[in-house]
Amino acid sequence: MAKKAKKAKKAKKATRKAKKTTRKTTKKATRRPRPAARAKAPTKAKKTVKPTKRPARPLRPTEKSYRALVVARLAQLRLALIEDLQQRVFVYPFPEGTKSLDYEIHFQTLSGALPLTGYLMDGNRGQVMLPGAGGERVLARNIDVLPSVKPVISWAMIEPFDAAAVEMLDIHAALLREWFIEAWTAAGGKERFRLPASISFHDDDDPTPLPSAAD
Repeated sequence: MAKKAKKAKKAKKATRKAKKTTRKTTKKATRRPRPAARAKAPTKAKKTVKPTKRPARPLRPTEKSYRALVVARLAQLRLALIEDLQQRVFVYPFPEGTKSLDYEIHFQTLSGALPLTGYLMDGNRGQVMLPGAGGERVLARNIDVLPSVKPVISWAMIEPFDAAAVEMLDIHAALLREWFIEAWTAAGGKERFRLPASISFHDDDDPTPLPSAAD
């Protein structure tokens, strides 16, 4: 009887364990799966809208706009002129008989070189003459202003003013005179240049003196 009672107890324990394991497996089976993490949608890069550039308005060919064009160009050449005066003109080996350096502004367009030339004068209202290779007398070489600058302003930019009959020559001649006098003074002509000097318009009998050490 005791053996049967022991067997019965073991059988009850076994059934209890089996029930527990079946409960666990059913619980695991009945658990709802966790929802998968949603992938973040890729953020669209914001389009940078570039401001539309308005096309530059072409300059109206007037005296005022031509003056502005020339003033801007001469301002670009100012430092080059000062350097050229200091390094070339103020130390130029003037030949014997040179009494003054007279600059003359010619009435020509700015589509070529600067229409501004320095003449070596002999003091008798004539240019300095030097002996030539064949024994003849030849004029001393002129001193051009910034000879490497060609053109000063392209013909493409000048043509509209020419077509509109703008009086360009008178306008830029006056501006060249002011520009050159200011640069000469800034370069130290009064202290560095040893000869009398002047600037005038072509065929003008009233030249403007340039400051020099000869004053």
